[in-house]
Amino acid sequence: MNSKPGIGVIPWFVLGTLMVLLPFLFFKSNSIDYESHAQFLHDIARLKELNVTLNEDMIKTRFGLLPNYDKLVTAGIAVTTASTILQKRIALENNRPLNQAWDIYINHLTAKQSLIENFKSHNAILRNSVRYLPLIT
Repeated sequence: MNSKPGIGVIPWFVLGTLMVLLPFLFFKSNSIDYESHAQFLHDIARLKELNVTLNEDMIKTRFGLLPNYDKLVTAGIAVTTASTILQKRIALENNRPLNQAWDIYINHLTAKQSLIENFKSHNAILRNSVRYLPLIT
């Protein structure tokens, strides 16, 4: 028997699949709003940066490197504002895992802000006591 090697069934199947799949992927990639995605990533990076600033100011306040709580309050307000902006963007998405992760983040942020307020009141009492207790005795 004389049989010539030809193109088998599998390469034709792969070629057909690629011909169907590539246009779909091309149109799917064009539906992504790159500007909105870049803005979303920028907002997340900004929120992370503000959280770092808040943490640094908290530590500086704890060790008496800041004379008052003004920078701590300002950083807290900035984190809340950035969170609100990002929450509005997330609300536009219909992404359940993203919404769940955001809810967890908001719960942690609320707890953190509550702890900061408790720290500020306790630290103020401690500072006043350390400052004025020697005068009383």
